[in-house]
Amino acid sequence: MFSRLSMAAGATAGGLVAFIGMQAVNAAWIIPAPKEEGRQLERAELDSATNRAMGELHDEADRARFNRRLCIERAAVRQRNRSVRRKTASTRRLGRLSACR
Repeated sequence: MFSRLSMAAGATAGGLVAFIGMQAVNAAWIIPAPKEEGRQLERAELDSATNRAMGELHDEADRARFNRRLCIERAAVRQRNRSVRRKTASTRRLGRLSACR
């Protein structure tokens, strides 16, 4: 009876030691590598999203500069037409566009 009890205790202790050993191996060597790989993938994804957003902002800034330049040109044309007091077909077309009103 004592031998069966000691065998069961030995098996339990051995299982516990094996479990703790495997957890230590996982924590020290196996798990950190995939975590680092995941971090690299996440960084790459965030970088691409940031670059995409910066590109969109750059495009938006180009569009705003174009609209501003167009408005300045329209204002100059309108001012010139007011001083001459005549309207041509091209200035009527410019008057219809309302981006800078």
